[in-house]
Amino acid sequence: FLLFGARPRRPSRRWAKGKDGPTVVEDGTLMGDRPKVRYIWQVPQAAAPEIVLSGRSNAGKSTLLNEILGANGLKKAAPTSVKGGRTRTLNWYPIGFDEPIGWAGNGVRLGAGSGDDETSELTRHGQGCCLVDCFGLGPVDFSLTARRLQTWGPVLQKFISERRAISMVCHLISCEQKGRLSEGDEQLVEIFQRCDAERARCGMMPFRYVVVLTKTDLCKPERADRFRAQLDRRLTE
Repeated sequence: FLLFGARPRRPSRRWAKGKDGPTVVEDGTLMGDRPKVRYIWQVPQAAAPEIVLSGRSNAGKSTLLNEILGANGLKKAAPTSVKGGRTRTLNWYPIGFDEPIGWAGNGVRLGAGSGDDETSELTRHGQGCCLVDCFGLGPVDFSLTARRLQTWGPVLQKFISERRAISMVCHLISCEQKGRLSEGDEQLVEIFQRCDAERARCGMMPFRYVVVLTKTDLCKPERADRFRAQLDRRLTE
């Protein structure tokens, strides 16, 4: 995954909580509270273009996110687990900015200008972006109620359908699926198609859809190439 791999590593910086200001994390990227969205009304104000990391449960979303953060000299802050279902909210991770950005506990951007148009406001902190780590769809390994699991698909669909800041959606598919789509992947493809149609209907910019094959270390390179070809045929039918 080469989207951010070429950026130089940042030196680690320590920030403290000022008497009149919010806490800034040690690597200097985030101030205030990291948004953790369980319900759609909790979605924070957009601070930059957003890239969504989606996939079935245990597809490697949080692992990939931590690798991207680490490659940029940032703290690997996304929680991971060998069991599917560890991530249960939408989580925002700013990356590539000239200064820390962040949100208050109610999702309002800290330091947002008043009166600026949306384009200037989204680029005010520098040419960075926010990675959005998603909960996985499909079966999970943790004990979660069926009612809660059933809310994840609708929340993700409404978020992607209405969020103007989203520029790219990455669909992570594990080599463990051997070139096939799992139940969670099938559900995601259907959601993305509905989101694309809804955004077009509302005159919104389309998002770029990118498939990322994960856990390629579990198979030989030629098998990974075959899985990729199978997925390409399936997703372009």
